[in-house]
Amino acid sequence: MLHDGNIVQNPMSSTQYIVTDVIDYKLRAYQSQRDKKYTFIKPKYILNCISANKILPLSPLYLIVLPENNF
Repeated sequence: MLHDGNIVQNPMSSTQYIVTDVIDYKLRAYQSQRDKKYTFIKPKYILNCISANKILPLSPLYLIVLPENNF
């Protein structure tokens, strides 16, 4: 993939971002991992980057934020 991206079903040690539009038990499990922090991005971000033909800055519009006490 362009810019060193990979598509994986399960995050690896090198994974920094998780693209999702659903908050489910798996997402909550990934958030609760103390040794690894992920940034959860909405698919809309990927689509808007493709439309703009460039990497857009991440903003709250594109992020899914899970309250830490909800897992």
